Amino acid sequence: MKKFQVYGALMLLGASVLLTSCFKNEEDDIFDKSASERLDDAKVYYSQILTDKGGKWQLEYYANGDEHGYVYLMTFNNDGRVTISGQNEYIGYEYNPVSTGAKVFKSETSLWEVVGDNGPVLSLNSYNRTFHIFASPYDIPPYGEQETDESGEGHEGDYEFDLMKYSNDTLYIEGKKRQIKMIMTRVDANIDDQVYMNYVTAMADSFFHPKFPIVFMNLPNGKRYGIKDGATQIVTMWDFDKDRISYEASYNAIVNHDGFSLMEPFTAEGCTVQRFVRQNSGALQSLEDPSVTIDAGALNSDVMFNHDNINKAVLDSTYISAWTLDAGSLTGNMLTAYNAMKASVNKGTRKLGVISIEHAGTDQYNDKLALLKGSNKVPFFDSYVMVIRVSMSSTSSANVILPLVPKFEGEEYVTLDLDEPTTQLGQNLINAVPELANFIALFRDKKFKLSAVNSLAPTVLTMALADDAGEAMKFVIR
Repeated sequence: MKKFQVYGALMLLGASVLLTSCFKNEEDDIFDKSASERLDDAKVYYSQILTDKGGKWQLEYYANGDEHGYVYLMTFNNDGRVTISGQNEYIGYEYNPVSTGAKVFKSETSLWEVVGDNGPVLSLNSYNRTFHIFASPYDIPPYGEQETDESGEGHEGDYEFDLMKYSNDTLYIEGKKRQIKMIMTRVDANIDDQVYMNYVTAMADSFFHPKFPIVFMNLPNGKRYGIKDGATQIVTMWDFDKDRISYEASYNAIVNHDGFSLMEPFTAEGCTVQRFVRQNSGALQSLEDPSVTIDAGALNSDVMFNHDNINKAVLDSTYISAWTLDAGSLTGNMLTAYNAMKASVNKGTRKLGVISIEHAGTDQYNDKLALLKGSNKVPFFDSYVMVIRVSMSSTSSANVILPLVPKFEGEEYVTLDLDEPTTQLGQNLINAVPELANFIALFRDKKFKLSAVNSLAPTVLTMALADDAGEAMKFVIR
């Protein structure tokens, strides 16, 4: 027993000596240089990172907490020069003060260095007209909304950034003045700055289509969060099962070359996300949690027949989507029936016009439905209609207006329950041109599958018979 105790004591003593030795080696590794020497090493380290592989970076820049973000390209050279390229409305005002806010591309070279403070700091330390407009104390644009002189404040943006971390060609930085966290991503040094920035601008214009004022963040547990005002890049988000006004929160955002990011992380239902990358389908997928996506929602109820959701979330009938048939996209029996209808309608001054599916609220259909026939006559009509427009002459028309009740199955199937024409003029036209009735019959009580090339901004929908994909057509948003 005593031998065991002595042996154990010796083992503990040996472990203690070994552990002390390890700690001493670690201390030697960490503290063998002074604080100033370590800072000098960090300055060299980040300077090399910035200029490595051609030195070109995309910066997702936020001037303050009240504006959306702006994309910049920065190319760092070993001689202390940096070329900064951007394309936004404030650059347009800077180079043309009387402009109307066009997104102008400009590129300018100035100076940079990594300096020391409490840590390494990237300093853009000479004035660059494309970038320092956000740090200038002068109001941009120079002609304020009310005041005659708004100089002295400006955007109050940063031009010096604490270098926080580098990982996988990504630099994490923080503005020294506002402490806004930003991201720099390395890009191919051979790209053309203007081509790159043109693409970013096009992405921003196409990501969030004005006809889809809300899109949806889909969480893995099945919950959906509405995203409103994406086109402004200052988005409103809320649990779509709840009242928007009571639960909404605003987030500054940015559209970059590859996707969409929030200035601050968004957390809900156990998920925390911030950066999204555009997929081939057009949808956005979270980098932090790939199970979280953003799209326009169900193609039937959220996109083509979206009145209830839009009205619930936006309360603005100008967003209600109308869909126009692309006659050139018809295939199979649909095409045959359309051609026969067109040939029979087009007689003398009578001409077949566009065919559409739209929501018939009182604003746009009060006059057209004032003569509702028989028992269908009601003072208020709030439903969908299919409209086949026929001009009888340069001053008169006899449109066929068919009330339509969509019946949904899943997220992409819809059956069109078409009623009889609402007006006697429309019925008379069908009686005179039987080919109209034949064409309508191809829609009545048929189940269609909807699809779209871009699931975030599905401005063109393909509608094909569920049991025969060869019978198809396209509808374009209006």
